[in-house]
This record gives sequence, structure tokens and C-alpha cells, in this order.
Amino acid sequence: MCDSIQSYLTSNAHKDLSPVVAVQVKEKFGELRFYHTGGDDIIFGMVWLAESLSNTICEECGSTEHVGQTSGWIMTRCKQCVINSKIQNWKEHNA
Repeated sequence: MCDSIQSYLTSNAHKDLSPVVAVQVKEKFGELRFYHTGGDDIIFGMVWLAESLSNTICEECGSTEHVGQTSGWIMTRCKQCVINSKIQNWKEHNA
């Protein structure tokens, strides 16, 4: 996401946009949260897409196969990472 934002901002057509400054980046309820200033609707769309996809991507290995979340302290992990880490209380999405 950050690479896409940087590429977008440095293209000649968008040099007049205000810089994007990350104010806070965190995980909440197993999903990415990216709070920022600056940019335009395209930047907001990039952030929205990354945040939306974050609960379908394993935060440990980046896999998009057999991804789910734990209960309690929510982590988004794939089945293989759950097995390797011996994590309890995990449920696969769409299972």
C-alpha cells in the first residue's frame, strides 16, 4: 500500500497533492488500521482496500489460503501458521 501511495504521489500528474503522512498504523480486531493526513480520494481508496483485505491475509506469512482468526486477542493467521504455532481458538473464514 505504501509503495502504491508513494508511486501515485510522485507521478507528474499528482505532484500538487499534499503529502501523505502516516499518523498511526496499528492492528485492531485482527485488521490493519492506517490513519493518515493528506492525499485525495484515490489515496483513501488505496487505504480502504488494504484495510479491507488485511483480514484475508495471514499476518505471519502473507498467505491468502485457509485464513481465519483467533478469538480473544484476535490474530489473522492461515491454517499452517496456526498449526506451526499451536494456536488455540482459531476458526477459518468461510469454513
